[in-house]
Amino acid sequence: GLPKAPNNYHPIRRPKDALERRDYVVNRMLADGNVSIEEASHAKQESIVVRRRQDTEYVAGGEYFAEEVRRRLIDQFGSNALYRGGLAVRTSLDPQLQQMADRVLKAGLIDYDRRHGWRGPLRRMAVGAGWSERLSEMDRPKGGLDAWQLAVIRRVNTDSASIVFSNGSVGSIPLSEVTWAREWQPGQKRGPAISRMDQVLLEGDVVFVETVSEDDDGNPYLPETYALRQVPDIGGALVALDPHTGRVLAIN
Repeated sequence: GLPKAPNNYHPIRRPKDALERRDYVVNRMLADGNVSIEEASHAKQESIVVRRRQDTEYVAGGEYFAEEVRRRLIDQFGSNALYRGGLAVRTSLDPQLQQMADRVLKAGLIDYDRRHGWRGPLRRMAVGAGWSERLSEMDRPKGGLDAWQLAVIRRVNTDSASIVFSNGSVGSIPLSEVTWAREWQPGQKRGPAISRMDQVLLEGDVVFVETVSEDDDGNPYLPETYALRQVPDIGGALVALDPHTGRVLAIN
């Protein structure tokens, strides 16, 4: 809808006009038989979302690949041509494979690390009031995934632990989400199976948690249920190649 008069349908300065133009285009697509009535109706119900260029990440997880491409372009053409020359660069990176590689590598490192036991909380706080305030002043440790949150253990029961976040909200960790956290003992073996929450967590422990909606068997959890997380003490790399051409399809 924009090529006819981009300034007249600017989504930030003239959102109403932009929305009307969007709906006009959708109606034309419907009249030409390019979309169904259901698809057109659904499209017109959506809001117009504007993202700043610097906030756009075209291929999540492809930062290493993009950096290597950038270095090679600078070596070949120079930085002035790279940043001001209007270059159009096509690469062999497959966005879908890159997302799969990113997800699989992270899951593999976490699974491997879990098989080597629980290394304990990130830190411990003195038991008492003001946990949320103290947590908000704490620097976030490196290595945690974006979906992980810092929390303080405020109470430990036999089969669960209640937690509090820096904003004062609360949640709970069920025993089923800490059974992997067996102590690593000398002789390269894990400790006894977890049957009580206090074998893993104590009041005042600061840990990473992630929200979960169901257990491993697919049974739903109550709202505000979280799982214990641990930053893997191991690194890894993954490269996916086309064996016929040698092109790099994904890299982590």
